[in-house]
Amino acid sequence: LLPEPGIDLRTHSCLRSDLKQASGYDDDRQFEDLLRLLETELRLVTLVESETGTAASGPRAGYQLAHDYLVPVLREWLNRRQSETRQGRAELKLRERTSLWSRRPEHQQLPSVFEWINILTFTDRRKWPKSSHGMMSMANRFYGTRLLVTAMTLVIAVGLVIAGRHQASVRQRELMIAGYVEDLWRAQDDDVIAFIDQLEPYRSEWEGRVRAIAGSEETAPTVRTRAQLALVRQNPSVLPDLLKRSLVCSASEHRMICDGLVLHKDEVVRSVRERVQNTSLQSSELTSLGGMLAQFSPDDSTWDMLAPRL
Repeated sequence: LLPEPGIDLRTHSCLRSDLKQASGYDDDRQFEDLLRLLETELRLVTLVESETGTAASGPRAGYQLAHDYLVPVLREWLNRRQSETRQGRAELKLRERTSLWSRRPEHQQLPSVFEWINILTFTDRRKWPKSSHGMMSMANRFYGTRLLVTAMTLVIAVGLVIAGRHQASVRQRELMIAGYVEDLWRAQDDDVIAFIDQLEPYRSEWEGRVRAIAGSEETAPTVRTRAQLALVRQNPSVLPDLLKRSLVCSASEHRMICDGLVLHKDEVVRSVRERVQNTSLQSSELTSLGGMLAQFSPDDSTWDMLAPRL
């Protein structure tokens, strides 16, 4: 029976059938007793006269509050009771915003985003009046669009941050690997295998570059040897070049080559057996072959042929 703010009491009424439904009484007698109490004894409600000047009767009879002064009093009392719960506060806010929206249907009159969430969360939309449905539909579109745009913006921003960090990480990784490769060329012979061990986990990122250096005729022999040692673990095709280099290199480089060929010791021993068959080898070459055989197969029968020539 309480009219919305700004609506004249004399133009607002409710049907008897609606009042019965709102009262929660299924029993007609109980509802009649309640209506008689409000109308006759307390004089809080009154029948609405029809256009002919007579009061209607039956389920289609209309009722309204009897006095204007009841409106603010009842509204204050209802508001105070409703404001005690979250649901009540959300319903009050819905009613307030609906009233503002009905007078001026503008975006500024829509509930704030937090009010909108509370209304959706704590009120029963099945009980919303038609005007509230219209206002909340507009609010749903208004905030739904903005939430979607915000979500997309956040996704893009997070994606850019992740991409930027990934790119920075890749760049840092590339610089680190390039530094390892450069250190490989400058390292002492005894430290080369340790540098190759550091590079091994990143093989896919440096292998092409090192292969180009190993295959270039302009590359210095010592650098080419180190490049081939880095490649030989996964690429045995460079093994003959390393064995050939081992015959003419310095003692420290020879040790480096031997240390780098541990994974291919069977191929090295087989190659040494074949090479010692050559009777025209110089003593330095025989010494290099003997050093490899001593490291990889000290009890090999090839010593019977090689030892007298050393």
